Amino acid sequence: MSQIVLQEVNREEWKSDLDQYNYSLFISPEWIEAVTDKHHKPLFIDFTINNKTVGKISGLVISKGGTSGTQLYFYSGPTLSTTNQSIYNSCFDAIFKYSKVNSISRIIIASYDNKHSLKYTKRKYFLTKRIEYVVPLHNGFENIMMSKRFRRNVKKGGKNNPEINQSKESNMIEILLKLLSATKMTRINKYHKDYNPYYLLNLNEHTLKKLLSSGIARFRYTIKNNSIASMEFNLEKDTSVYMLLKGTNENGYKNGLSSFLSFSLIKKYTEQNFLTYNLGGRISGKGGDGLETYKKSMGAEEMIVYGATTNYLTYPYKLLNPALRIGRMLPKNNAVVLFLKKFV
Repeated sequence: MSQIVLQEVNREEWKSDLDQYNYSLFISPEWIEAVTDKHHKPLFIDFTINNKTVGKISGLVISKGGTSGTQLYFYSGPTLSTTNQSIYNSCFDAIFKYSKVNSISRIIIASYDNKHSLKYTKRKYFLTKRIEYVVPLHNGFENIMMSKRFRRNVKKGGKNNPEINQSKESNMIEILLKLLSATKMTRINKYHKDYNPYYLLNLNEHTLKKLLSSGIARFRYTIKNNSIASMEFNLEKDTSVYMLLKGTNENGYKNGLSSFLSFSLIKKYTEQNFLTYNLGGRISGKGGDGLETYKKSMGAEEMIVYGATTNYLTYPYKLLNPALRIGRMLPKNNAVVLFLKKFV
């Protein structure tokens, strides 16, 4: 196989043929530009063989200085024109080589909305592994395997005939934040474990506004008597949907409105010819077990996705590598690991 060449390109050139790829929504220009700020600059990369593009990735160049240096962060792995393990490995190797040439201190490649279960199989990176739960809309609505308990909740939620509405107005963010807070309190009371609803790098209220303005995101929610009980903030583009955030208040949980919303959206997205509805991953512990059960109950299928990270590649940051090695040997929710993450 001829050698992979990594090419930095501008946004317009990079996105011109993006629709030919089955790509993660987290490499879309809309997402990348939403999470950009003065410390996080966009990076658009094509991978070519003999001047033909065979893969693409986009991410952030993070320049905060301090104990971190300049890092590369990708929310998802490369998307390829044809699934090929050798080319996938070569894309990772090309990023590594690019980082060495440009004095990048570290590379982090996450796996959000990966459309495959390919994993890097060589030695320059350390693998990371996650599970996401994806509703296979392409199978047709009647073939999505929903549990009896989920359908009972849907029936309960539909008794009062709530409407399912959508919006791209940023003034809805305040409502979403209240519902996220309500969901957080419900889960803390049930599982006694705190968590951060803004679970992605640079995901915040300002990001949500930019996503809405770009056209890739919208609110989907239940409404009855001007009251909103359950709401999703979803990324929707081409044939893919990703449920970025979901919040439900006490009334919504009690009366099955969260399930009614999910059911209604699965049906709507199928009718609109979307192929996948990604419900995201899970957290560790019993809370994560509950999320997994609920997501599978609505017909989502488990998908293993892989990312990769490096140790620090340049001095003086290499002095932090022993801390990284310790972190990899301990459970993710270990107090030492959580402390070390603040610095590495």
